[in-house]
Amino acid sequence: MPPYGLADLAADAETVLDGHGVTAADVVGTSLGATIGQWLTVHRPTRVRTLTAMASSPMGHHPGPAWARAMAGRPPVAGELPPPTASFVSHVLTSARTPRATRQERLDADVRTWRMLNGDVLPFDEVAARSFVERCHARAGNLAAASNHDLAGRRFDDDRRAPLSAVAAATLVVHGSADPLFPPAHGEALAAQIPGARLEVLPGMGHHPFFSPGLTRRIADLIVRHTA
Repeated sequence: MPPYGLADLAADAETVLDGHGVTAADVVGTSLGATIGQWLTVHRPTRVRTLTAMASSPMGHHPGPAWARAMAGRPPVAGELPPPTASFVSHVLTSARTPRATRQERLDADVRTWRMLNGDVLPFDEVAARSFVERCHARAGNLAAASNHDLAGRRFDDDRRAPLSAVAAATLVVHGSADPLFPPAHGEALAAQIPGARLEVLPGMGHHPFFSPGLTRRIADLIVRHTA
């Protein structure tokens, strides 16, 4: 049976809104969460008051070919959005060969991935990252099921190809200048496709803000001003 896709994840988000009696929300998402936000804003426009999309790429962009070339050591094709950085590709290849037979090995591998996603410019709070990973592992019923989340991000149905030019909600695009997974050109392309979108490139931020001290407060301030 095929894995769930973006529409299914967006339906989950709608169910949460319904459960809380929320007609329209200020939607904030990062990475795949930002792609879910794009989907909602295009296909369920009445549910989205404003959109903040962080560390993302246009939902209709399929990065598979660029990834495949990068993993094979081939150069990118002119005009396409850039693949992950060489250091991130190296991390993925190394991680695939890293043993995960014990709980400690699994925890260490996940912390190394969060460190890589943090980028190599801003400080990385390893203590906070390890605490987060430990809590995630403790509550997970099946760690292997996390791969379904990744598969959902890679699944490209026709609904993902709907033009972002249809977005009417006020949109803020937040992107890190040191994002190793989606280099800044992805954020620029996303903002360019959404009418009136504002792009904020944060110096030194990687693919996520969670474990760089002080960065989450700065992003929260941006979101508060945007939604106001």
